[in-house]
Parts: sequence; C-alpha cells; structure tokens
Amino acid sequence: MKMRDERKTEIKVGITVFLALIVFLWILGWAKNITFNSDKTELKIKFDNVAGLEIGDPVTVNGVRSGYVDDIRTENDYVVAVLKIDKETSLRRDATFQIMMLDLMGGKKVEIYPGNSDKPLDPNQIYEGLFLGDISTTMALLGNLQSDLISLVKEVNVTLAKLNNTVLDDSFTDKMKGLVSNLNHAAVNLNSFVARNDSNFSRLISNSIEITDNVNALVSENRDSVKVFINSANSTLYESKKLLSELNALLDETKRSENNLGRLLYDDKFMNDLKDTMTKLNKLVEILEKQIQGEGIKVDANIF
Repeated sequence: MKMRDERKTEIKVGITVFLALIVFLWILGWAKNITFNSDKTELKIKFDNVAGLEIGDPVTVNGVRSGYVDDIRTENDYVVAVLKIDKETSLRRDATFQIMMLDLMGGKKVEIYPGNSDKPLDPNQIYEGLFLGDISTTMALLGNLQSDLISLVKEVNVTLAKLNNTVLDDSFTDKMKGLVSNLNHAAVNLNSFVARNDSNFSRLISNSIEITDNVNALVSENRDSVKVFINSANSTLYESKKLLSELNALLDETKRSENNLGRLLYDDKFMNDLKDTMTKLNKLVEILEKQIQGEGIKVDANIF
C-alpha cells in the first residue's frame, strides 16, 4: 500500500514537471517567437548599425506585432537582419524598415511601414533600413557634447564679464551719455528745421506737382508733332545711312582706281604723264621769261 502511494506521488511529480517544462518551453517560444509553423515570409534588411537588436526581437507593422527577428549577420560594411513575418501581411515596394525602442529598458524592435506603391514587395531582394536612435545613443551623444558645452559656457562667462566691465566703465558710460545727448540735440535741430521750412517744403511739393502736370499737358498737346518729328528724324537717319553707304562705295571705287579720282590718286602711269607734262610746261615758261627779259619773244610762223 505504501509502495503504491509512493508510486502515485512520483507519477504526479513527473506529470507536474513535464507540464511545467511544456509551459516553460511555450513561454520561451512565445517570448523568442519560436514557432514550428513555417507560414512566414522571410525578408532581409541591411542596416549600418543594429544598436543591440537581438534574435527573437519583435517585428511590428504599423505597431501591430507581425513577426520576429530570425537571424543577424555581418556582411561587408553593414549588418543584415533576417525577419520572419506573417504571410498575410501586405507590404508594398516602397515599404520602410526602422529599428526603434521597444520600451524604456532598452529593448529593440523592427518597425515596418507598409508603403503605398501599387507593386508588392519582392521578398528576394535586400532592402535598406534605418536606425532612429534611442535613449542610450542620445545619452552617448550628450556625453560627447558635454566638453563642447562646458567650453561654450566658459566663453559665454568670459564674454559677459568683459561686457559688464565695459558697461560699468566710467569713460564708456560718459561716451554713451554724450552720444545720446548728441542724438537728442540732432533730433531737436531737425524738428526745428522742418518746422521753419514747412511752408517751403509745401511750396516745393506744389511746384513739383504743377511742373509734372504741365509736362504731361505739353506731351499730350504735342503728341502728333512729336510723332511727326520722330518720323522725320527716322527718315533723315535712313537717308544719312544711305548717303554713307554711297560714300563708302565711292571710296572703294576710288581705292580700286575705277573712277577719275582714283586714277588720279592711284594710277602710276597717269601720275608720271602728269609729271612729264608739268616739267615741259615749266621749261616753256622759263624760255618765255628769258625772251621777255631779253630781245622779246621770237615767233617764227608761216601764216600764209
């Protein structure tokens, strides 16, 4: 009887331990997303830094848990996280993947935003993900900035001290008072000048308006005459251009010796004949002068 009770107790203990082990394994599998169901889609996402992401961490789609991190491996200069998500989850080609904080204790998760593209996500490709940072990275950044902030505060203190010394300096105070006094004096003089010349300013403005009106009236009254003058000026300009063109053509003909003036200026034979003629004429004049001064002009001519 005693042996039978001990055997029953052992069986109860064994069953209890077995059930506790099953419950433990179930809780562990639930916590680590371990499942024997292969109804999952595998996605590969590469990150520059996973910042403590671990295998088994949850994957959420718009905040709804839809999978887990199945594997993490390093490839070249980046880290590839293999995600397992439910097959019924609809993801588009422009979906985004971000590593975010899961809780204040430092846990991580991969958040997926499905996207709005018309084309579905290709699970055979590797997509790029982002790490948005968390409290630990923020604290590390603040730690790096601490020395810079201390230096900045010291520089601000030095600047404030110099500013206080400058403001409290008697000579600086006297200069500022003198500057303010001069500005007040200038303002008073300006007001007085404006008050004394108020009528002159009014008359000047009135005259300016009257001159503007007169000019506008003159332009309106002589608009036709102005148009005729402009047309005449345009015609004169056209004739002047035409005359200049003809003059240029005449000069070109002269340079090419195509007219009498050109032959006179640029024809060497003509110039030589002209020189010979002038030489003979000079000799004739000399002979006549000698005869006039001597016995007179001798004329030997047969009239009949």
